[in-house]
Amino acid sequence: MNETIFTIGGAALEIYGYPQDLCQLRDSNPGKLTITVGGAAKKVAAHLVRYGLKPELVTALGNDARADIILKDCALAGIGTGHVFRTEGSSPAYMCTFDRDRDLLCGISDMDAFSALTPEALEPLLPAINGTALCLADSNLTEECLGYLASHLTVPMVYEPVSLAKAKRIGKALPEVSILRANRFEAGLLSGCSCDTVRGTLRAAEALLKAGVRYSYISLGSDGIVYCAEEDMGHIPAEELEPVNKAGAGEALSAAVIKAILDGKSVAECAAFGNSEAAKYCRGEYRPATCF
Repeated sequence: MNETIFTIGGAALEIYGYPQDLCQLRDSNPGKLTITVGGAAKKVAAHLVRYGLKPELVTALGNDARADIILKDCALAGIGTGHVFRTEGSSPAYMCTFDRDRDLLCGISDMDAFSALTPEALEPLLPAINGTALCLADSNLTEECLGYLASHLTVPMVYEPVSLAKAKRIGKALPEVSILRANRFEAGLLSGCSCDTVRGTLRAAEALLKAGVRYSYISLGSDGIVYCAEEDMGHIPAEELEPVNKAGAGEALSAAVIKAILDGKSVAECAAFGNSEAAKYCRGEYRPATCF
């Protein structure tokens, strides 16, 4: 089996601010800051390393200190960066502040560098990508770029919607998606069905199947995961846990599902493995290597 997996999309420097007490707007607040390297494609790649796979990250970075940090983090995590595009602008970054209840107050996203990821830029990589078992693309890519990949990949395409705001960038290429890993909100948007309940999510998964998506894995947080394929569909409850950190659990699930698919597991077995691995991540049982 070719152990190389291409993950195409986001890699960004992320800065999070947590106030010590009530956050006073228009003022300086004591608290804690954390810095990490995120981006869906990068995070999935970092988790794939744990399974003995060799992820190759395709993203766009500037020529600045942010890029140095991101590339160093990828190197420590074991992620290949030989196909990273460089631009003259700033590297992608995201900064946000939370309130004392850990709810988002405000975020600022600087992602202009991703405009370098165009069909013309990706075309020379197609032979290498199509020589692997599958390819993951996230919605940091433009609709045009996602459509190009969907129509030119000869290997299964895994689609990671990233966020509600970006999920619909898959556009008319949704029927070309082989594997969808989304949360309930993204799945609801893409299917046109409410995913407020497990039953509603099962209906959404069935609608996605009818739309052409071959395999759907829809994460429901504390409600577990819904999976769907032509041969089987169902729901797996979440494991009981006291989460250390939920941020990034979706990417952990995606990587686990990819590993199980490559191992020839059934759709139900892939969902169960993904559910279990995401729970381990939330419990803090493992974290990908990082330079921070």
